[in-house]
Amino acid sequence: MKAGQSAANQRLEDLNVHLVEQSRRIDALSGRIDRLFEVIVRREEHEQLSTRVQRLEQDVADLKKQVAA
Repeated sequence: MKAGQSAANQRLEDLNVHLVEQSRRIDALSGRIDRLFEVIVRREEHEQLSTRVQRLEQDVADLKKQVAA
């Protein structure tokens, strides 16, 4: 009976070690996903700003043409 209990306790300890490792991996992956989200948002903001700058440059060019005319 003690041998069975000892084996069960060892198995539980092994499972706990495994769960701790999995938890650590999940935490690391979660952090990487948060950083990826930030990069995606920055890229989207960059594209929006780039489009806005192009429009403003076109507006300035149009205003220069009007002033020159």
